[in-house]
Amino acid sequence: MSQVIDHMTEQLKEAPAQGLTTIDKLRMLLDITNKISRSLDLQEVLNLVMDTLDSLIPYDAAGIFVVQCVDPSEAR
Repeated sequence: MSQVIDHMTEQLKEAPAQGLTTIDKLRMLLDITNKISRSLDLQEVLNLVMDTLDSLIPYDAAGIFVVQCVDPSEAR
């Protein structure tokens, strides 16, 4: 999850101004974080994240890769 949040933070930094203040962007990031922590259903979390992110960074298409490692040594 921290990688997802790190990635979103980078997207926030790179986002065009769009009239949003830094505080607005941080509130949206907090909203995404709260939504992630409320549900254990991966599909629900991904949908919530994409919906919230769309209000900050409009997109026509998006993708999220879910990587699962069987062997922890493969994560490096």
